Amino acid sequence: MKLTEHQIQLIDKALIKAGINYIDIRIELTDHIAAALEQKDERFEHHLKGYMLAHKRELKKLNIRFIIIAMGKAYKQLLITLLKPLFLVFTIVVFTTGYVINTFFGKAETILTLYMAYIGICCLVTSKSGASLFDATFNRKKQYSYSFSFAFIYVLLFYPTMQLFFHEEYFNDTTLILCFTAVIMFSLAMFITAKQFNKQYKLQYHG
Repeated sequence: MKLTEHQIQLIDKALIKAGINYIDIRIELTDHIAAALEQKDERFEHHLKGYMLAHKRELKKLNIRFIIIAMGKAYKQLLITLLKPLFLVFTIVVFTTGYVINTFFGKAETILTLYMAYIGICCLVTSKSGASLFDATFNRKKQYSYSFSFAFIYVLLFYPTMQLFFHEEYFNDTTLILCFTAVIMFSLAMFITAKQFNKQYKLQYHG
């Protein structure tokens, strides 16, 4: 039998109940389960429940495997973004801008400007135009598998960036500018990569 949209939704709900949280992983496993259940008779919910019980361990393993594959692709794309010539040029521009501001306006103005640039990127990421940090961290059922790891990196970057801002007297000017440039560009690269993957996944899974 050919599965209906309602039956596909039932598979999705069963996967969520089984602890398969991320959208892209559930879609992959839904296709896997649908292929097996299409050969069964009309008692769909009965067969679905039986399949989930019989293959629970296998589905957990596939979940981990697909997450690792998806994250590997995301980090590979992140590295590609960081190493693009245009991105490297922009990194030099950000560092040079910080250095020029420091020369003419002093350390305090430089750190404030770079810190506000970092906060601006964080706001962009958590806005409607970017990946929701809240959803990625606390509501995984609405996110793709790479989103949590990217959100976690943003959280990890926030504390040392705050330390740089509030304890700038412990660092020399060049070190501060270099650190802020690295944080800003890495955050921007994650945002760009996330946007690329969101677009790719929507085209792949939603047409």
